[in-house]
Amino acid sequence: MLEISHVTKRYGGKTAVCDVSLNAEAGRLVALLGPNGSGKTTLMKMIAGLACPNDGEIRFDGDPVGVATKRHIAYMPTEAYFYNYMTARDAGRYYSDFFADFSMERYLRSLEEEHLDPAGKIRTMSSGMVAKVKLALTFARDSRRRAAQRHRHHRPRTHTGAHSGAPHRGAHAHHLQPSCG
Repeated sequence: MLEISHVTKRYGGKTAVCDVSLNAEAGRLVALLGPNGSGKTTLMKMIAGLACPNDGEIRFDGDPVGVATKRHIAYMPTEAYFYNYMTARDAGRYYSDFFADFSMERYLRSLEEEHLDPAGKIRTMSSGMVAKVKLALTFARDSRRRAAQRHRHHRPRTHTGAHSGAPHRGAHAHHLQPSCG
């Protein structure tokens, strides 16, 4: 279970996330909704252990989010993180170097299902194609939680059979309000 208790994150004098609390059970899909600047990306980065809250705490299966929990949480950022020389296959090799739970076979199967050429240079792909590569990379991990971000204009189809976790038993939307400070 993911437990977020009264989490606040400030950058200098700006409050990015203000007193957010929510719980997400295994197999549950949670959507973070809110206007630009309401803290969705910052909260996702804190869940992934890439940023630390100033106040409150985030726990995964009872443990504070940190080094030990990172292997159980797969995070797909909106930012570009591929090198210019990379093909889709290179991106898979890159992930396999970093994540012991990454399945190259599952990744390549996902690329095939999406009609993406593993030899294709990522820098020449459309933004929609790059989003599909990023989703395939994220879902090729055997992580127990996945945190994926996408821009509003990307509408990736539901990815079935790509993860080993429990099926989604329902969805919950959590609306983030613009910062309180």
